[in-house]
Amino acid sequence: MEISDFEKRRADNLIWSAAGDYGIKPGFRVYTPQGEADLYWNSIVGAVYRHFDRARLTEMYDRFRGMSLQTTFESLFWIGMEDAAYEREKDERRVLPALRRDYCRRRLAQGMEDGTLPERILKGHLHHCLGERYELALERDRRILACLESLRGLDTQAALARLTALFEREFNFDSSHEPGEPEDDEEKRHFSLSFRFLAFHKKPELIRPPIRHLVFGVAEHVDEYSLNNGDPVYTGEGQMRRGQTDEGLRRYIENSYGAPMYDGGRVRQMAREYCTGAHAGCRLHFTRGDYGKMQRDFNTSGQNRRRALRAQSENERYYSQNRQACQMAIGSLAERIRSTLVAWQDDCSVRSGSGKLDASRAWRAGALRSGRIFRKTVRGDAGTLAVQLLLDASTSQIQQQQTVAAQAFIIAESLSRCQIPVCVNSFCSMSGYTIFTQLRDYDRPEDNRRIFRYFTSGSNRDGLGIRIAAGRMEGRTEDRKLLIVLSDCRPNDVVKIHTDGGAPESYSGDAGIRDTQAQVHAARLSGVQVLCVYMGDDEKLADCASIYGRGNFARIRDLSLFADTVGSLIREQIRN
Repeated sequence: MEISDFEKRRADNLIWSAAGDYGIKPGFRVYTPQGEADLYWNSIVGAVYRHFDRARLTEMYDRFRGMSLQTTFESLFWIGMEDAAYEREKDERRVLPALRRDYCRRRLAQGMEDGTLPERILKGHLHHCLGERYELALERDRRILACLESLRGLDTQAALARLTALFEREFNFDSSHEPGEPEDDEEKRHFSLSFRFLAFHKKPELIRPPIRHLVFGVAEHVDEYSLNNGDPVYTGEGQMRRGQTDEGLRRYIENSYGAPMYDGGRVRQMAREYCTGAHAGCRLHFTRGDYGKMQRDFNTSGQNRRRALRAQSENERYYSQNRQACQMAIGSLAERIRSTLVAWQDDCSVRSGSGKLDASRAWRAGALRSGRIFRKTVRGDAGTLAVQLLLDASTSQIQQQQTVAAQAFIIAESLSRCQIPVCVNSFCSMSGYTIFTQLRDYDRPEDNRRIFRYFTSGSNRDGLGIRIAAGRMEGRTEDRKLLIVLSDCRPNDVVKIHTDGGAPESYSGDAGIRDTQAQVHAARLSGVQVLCVYMGDDEKLADCASIYGRGNFARIRDLSLFADTVGSLIREQIRN
């Protein structure tokens, strides 16, 4: 199977994101049978890098090479490390339990042979992961699985000591075995046939054993935990190495996400304007998500385009399944917006220093020396309004991709019915680029259904996304400008933040939140009001409030509440 460069980089980004370190060199990547980066397993690989000493793990893993039970040792090793890494990550990465359940169900649905020990152990482990009672037939198998599932909470040294003791007790494992050497002469022939499929190589190979027992597709082992020569690898400071040219990376981004909207000169001008301060070193790509013939024929873009088409189909199917609730939300939200506009266009009577005398206030002229004892009629004017929707399209949104698309469509369709101009963009980050995809332009209400082309990929640099979105609204002539962000408030990107006199900071956690908060504040100072439709969990709710301010975000758990919640937010902005 041929794996595209795009999917290799996507796997790297998943591993880097889970590891919290964009300078590491992943040891191997995992793919689905369709050749796409496996979301769950690449996240687990990154989590192992994050929580355990990679050098110690590699030292033990290398000792399996050349042993007659190499496949067994490697498979059991990864069952134990998967369980240990998952337990450490599940509370912090709330999407992980859902990904794990999906993986377990799909793997069990494939059917599993009970003939080999790794298959039996994995089958029992998968049932346990799903919370199901399942008892292995053999006492020895039960002992092994219990030991592998007991690594939770152990540090690297203790976990490896327990694994070593297990292998020595159950398999006569020789911990002094030199990596790459057969255990005895009788095994040399077996070793010579299997080594090129199982060992680490000068040239990366796509392999099935031993990770075949754990995943559905293939894994790519890479020499000494490094990436392929020629792949663009970002260091902690966002600089590329290994000879990847700027032009080559630009073509890769264009082929992956679609033809550019603007010429190179305009993009460079926008980069000079927006990619400054905390965003110095970032690059920009603006696209409508359209692919030319050359790009459609190019393997990387073809695969990414197929992913986008699948996402569009899933989004439209979700909307169709919830059509009644969505249509009711659209009608209700449109009516709320319309009634608010009408109310503020009605004539109203106000106190004034001239006009018709208000007898009930005449006493104020002598007692308080106030001239505001008259009333006059003032013609109402709600002014004009322009709205931009900004959709976080990072991989962390994959579990709510269909919900994001549906909610964005509801807002856009409601505003269109009220003749309010609305623009819809999604944004994500990949290999140092922040990619803006325009799904619907202000004067194109007929393009609302293009919103269903929204799909998730890569990382997200929320602060830069908001800076650009607000900056592109400044030229609008409407009296009021409103930016609505649909996000899970988890900023995370490859390119680090450079500060004067300080060490570079990763664009994640508190640093990413502080920058996003600063960009929201700057947008409001420029006359663009910023609201958020929060798509995350309870854990990050406080971060959302910190970024956007209380009263400026909404969290919708049920479509039946959508019109009330979002309508109130928009109504307050119109009234203010």
